[in-house]
Amino acid sequence: MSSLSQENSIHHQLAAVLVELDQLRRHNAAWCSQLATSGAFADFVFDPSFLDIVEACKSPQISSQLHNDLAKEKDGARRLDRLCSTLIATALKRCGLWSDGQAVMSLDEICQRMNVRFERRPQIKRLVRILQEDNWVRGEPDGYRWIGENPPDYSQIAADAAMLEADFPFAGGAAGTLLRCIAALPGVLSGKLSPVAVLFSSGSVTELEVFYSRFPLLALANAMVAGAVTRLAEIRNGRPLRVLEVGAGTWALTAALLPAIGERLDQYVYSDISPSFLAHGLQKFSQCAALRAMTLDIDKDPATQGLNDESFDLVLGANVVHATPDIRRSIRHLRRALRTGGHLVLVETVAPSRVADCTVGLFDGWWSFRDSTLRDGYPVLSMQQWQELLREEGFRVAVMPVGNQDGSSQTSVAILIAVKLGAQYGFTTWARPAM
Repeated sequence: MSSLSQENSIHHQLAAVLVELDQLRRHNAAWCSQLATSGAFADFVFDPSFLDIVEACKSPQISSQLHNDLAKEKDGARRLDRLCSTLIATALKRCGLWSDGQAVMSLDEICQRMNVRFERRPQIKRLVRILQEDNWVRGEPDGYRWIGENPPDYSQIAADAAMLEADFPFAGGAAGTLLRCIAALPGVLSGKLSPVAVLFSSGSVTELEVFYSRFPLLALANAMVAGAVTRLAEIRNGRPLRVLEVGAGTWALTAALLPAIGERLDQYVYSDISPSFLAHGLQKFSQCAALRAMTLDIDKDPATQGLNDESFDLVLGANVVHATPDIRRSIRHLRRALRTGGHLVLVETVAPSRVADCTVGLFDGWWSFRDSTLRDGYPVLSMQQWQELLREEGFRVAVMPVGNQDGSSQTSVAILIAVKLGAQYGFTTWARPAM
């Protein structure tokens, strides 16, 4: 081929590449714009595989029953929120608060009257805020004044909870758990009762498992993650996945994933800080040969707990990272476990949740946060905070709202899909050492 012909060929190839890049740029810009319209956040990227994974997350396969439950979810959630405040009001009044002619009570006085442990003060402050939002109490300069009617007795509340379950079967597990948890609230706040004993009074995790797998928003979140992870497995062209799930808990997320990716697994390490959760998972998923169970505290260095650096293609977690003392430190630990180019997929609560405050909020971990520069008085981060944090820690990230893809309403749950970047993208691990 003559030098002129070679030059023309190179020009044609370069032109074709520029056209392809322009098409990808337009596609990427349209994609980011569409995400922004739905209330999501995403980095501007030229990465078709990342776009495919996020698209698969946006359009999960869900059952007709879940579709129907999602349509009713707002009404059910609203009634659950009201049940929470009624239960809190009843529990606090039964402790003698706002009685004996004391018109106004400060937060210190409330804590003293209920023998609230120091580390639980953020929780009692949150519970009083809920009462204020529903006009049981009114905030005044020197404390809180009771302005509501006397709350109903537990028999009436139980009847209301039964009616709620009849109207919204998916809320049944939550209603039953709420009744038990708030009845035990004074004992938990004072340290006389164990949160684990209260939440697992039957000796199993079955009730919480039903809640986390059937409540519409959480079930949709699990389906969205399953869609994203299935697509991730498909684009690997037969290379098996090494997966780490942290804070596996009741295994609702695991149950949504294994049917979709079980045959594409090299290893699936499911972990939790609690050995009791691991025992339940071992029994439930005993047929999956790729599964391995281990105790793991993501607040601590993973290398000291038996995990090698950069040993996983995918790290998963559902409502676990915010339940650690330092979110940034936990993210750095998870990043270390990922290979460069590996994916981090998290389900996270991104707005205050009364049901969570009154159930899993009984665990010390819910209120254990010490990173006051990120969190001020409440354990969860917003979607925008998550995007900024993950970007700062060396990830390309998309943050997807759950349940409001049309942007018509706010959401309390989001999916975080992130890719670990390396030195080729200007990120160096020595610049932000793991803690």
